[in-house]
Amino acid sequence: MVKKIFILTMTLFSICATAQIRDTTEELIITYIGDPPVFKGDLKDYIKNNINYPQNALIDSIEGTVYVYFNIDETGLTKDHKILRGIRCDLDNEALRICEQITFEKPAMQKCKPIIVPFTVPVIFRMKDD
Repeated sequence: MVKKIFILTMTLFSICATAQIRDTTEELIITYIGDPPVFKGDLKDYIKNNINYPQNALIDSIEGTVYVYFNIDETGLTKDHKILRGIRCDLDNEALRICEQITFEKPAMQKCKPIIVPFTVPVIFRMKDD
């Protein structure tokens, strides 16, 4: 009987200890102090006006948002593009194409020096209502 109680107690302690393990999937929050990069015009409008909706996605009535991550370098150019959350290949490739063309008029600055900053852009694919 004592052995059963001991096993039950140890099982409960291990469950409690497991529940206290910190979640390692937390998002990294970066605090940026300085001047952010400057895009000439409205970035949302730029994406909206330059998007080429893939024909197969139109036929399949696929809509959604592709999140593209990239770095803005010291000259305002974007590099190291990657999809954080995609929909499907044709839409993901179009989102990458648009983001690879984006250039910023001024780079991010910190202490009067240009710096590299990470940036994430949502590229929204919505079919037009007729």
